[in-house]
Amino acid sequence: MFSFLRVLAVFSFMFIVGLSSLTSYSIAAQTTINIEAYTNVKIGNEWTYEWTEDGVPNPWIDIAVIVARTEVIGGQSVYVVQEFDEFSQYGDQDYILTDFSQGMYLSGGLSNYGYDDEETYSISPAMPMILSSFVAGQTYTFTHTESRMGDGVWSITITPDSVTVPTGTYSDCYKVVLYRSYAAGSSTFTSWYAKNVGLVKRYTDTPDGTSLWELHSADLAPIKYESKYDFNGDGTSDILYQSSDDGRLLLWSMNNFVKTISFPKSLAATWAVVSKGDFNGDGTSDILYANDSVATIIAEMTDGRRSSLKFPGGIGPLWKDKGVGDFNGAGTDAILWQRSTDGVTAIWGITNSTRSKISFPGALATFWNVAGVGDFNNDGTDDILYQHKTDGRLLIWEMNNLSRASVKFAKSIANNWNVVGVGDFNDDGTDDVLYRKDAGDVAIAEFSNLNRSAIKFPGGIGLPWSVKDVGDYDGDGSDDIFFRRASDGVTHAWGIVNSARAKVAWPGGLATHWQVQ
Repeated sequence: MFSFLRVLAVFSFMFIVGLSSLTSYSIAAQTTINIEAYTNVKIGNEWTYEWTEDGVPNPWIDIAVIVARTEVIGGQSVYVVQEFDEFSQYGDQDYILTDFSQGMYLSGGLSNYGYDDEETYSISPAMPMILSSFVAGQTYTFTHTESRMGDGVWSITITPDSVTVPTGTYSDCYKVVLYRSYAAGSSTFTSWYAKNVGLVKRYTDTPDGTSLWELHSADLAPIKYESKYDFNGDGTSDILYQSSDDGRLLLWSMNNFVKTISFPKSLAATWAVVSKGDFNGDGTSDILYANDSVATIIAEMTDGRRSSLKFPGGIGPLWKDKGVGDFNGAGTDAILWQRSTDGVTAIWGITNSTRSKISFPGALATFWNVAGVGDFNNDGTDDILYQHKTDGRLLIWEMNNLSRASVKFAKSIANNWNVVGVGDFNDDGTDDVLYRKDAGDVAIAEFSNLNRSAIKFPGGIGLPWSVKDVGDYDGDGSDDIFFRRASDGVTHAWGIVNSARAKVAWPGGLATHWQVQ
């Protein structure tokens, strides 16, 4: 039995092998796909498949695939994916890395042949793969040597597709065709993976015959995108306003770019909203306030309403809030501060909305502006993006455990382009950089492994319009762009798919004393 994830597992193994050759390969014209979304490997997920062998349906044997548990093998944390049929109760066992940021590949030999089974790979062309993503529309060949089969030549092609199986029609699929050629004969394995579902169909054609699996049922954990600035936990980002007159709050809860208005409890006008983030790890964004003395209050939010207030402490008027991010992979946002006089940075680690740790990761000269916070290498930890005030250069602090792990200079564009936002605009799990030109044009620099991998130009918009926020307002997993016109408060949004403008929306307007936070 050829294991259900083996095609993607072997194919994903090549990510790591080919990374050293990436610098000369352009992926600007390709479509990047998030492996995690299309394989849906989570503990407890279970799929059953109707099995047809040599064209004859087998009505009394189904194939079941279960993500059973995690183990540590060879120092790596892996998912154990077990596969068995109802008759023999036996099947293959795969080991899939739990850290999708490293790619997703088999930790040992193929299937249950053993972790120490010797296998070597020689890949041509060099794989244009970045961490947990792959590129569609490409065919790759590689030689494969293993102790059981000897030398072979394999090729893999990945293309968008749709497929119909007993559970329905899946239009958002990728078809993965693996062709294997050995001295003993050739085999073809064709698999269809549906977004947020996993494997829905597989057809195998080998010298021993044919086999077809089609999804019969699935018991899957619910899919929930963790959108930033989501105050009601519905998986889409929301827009928070504060009145400059009296400090009141107004919330636009967004659903496919359509707003529902509410008025959460606010504080006195002396308290200004300075950031938004998930400070207690409940998956819902909270509100960070500060006053003129830079004392702070966190308003925890539940279902779009304030549920409690916490007081993490103060820092003093020379320190300015520069954003929030999960700088230690703890699942809660930390608070980034910078001292205006010398560029020194401080980070408050936050646990249950309380300051649990303070770190000082370093300093940069004051002509470097903190331009944003995001995960630019898909390692599950946010990093800090700087832009030079005069020449537009980009610099990234890669973060680990609230400390600066490395400093990288990323590719930038001309100095008349300013960074105005950070978000994942192509749904590959890595944050990208949003630019605005002095003349109003918009550009998206797609990132992978702490550097720009492609540049896209979704369009332009007149200078009266300013970028006010970035978030996923339609729940599709890709961040969108929210604009506002200063003169009258009218808003405008671009729905972004694969870093291109796919939709235009006009959510409405508010009087100009209401400021987007």
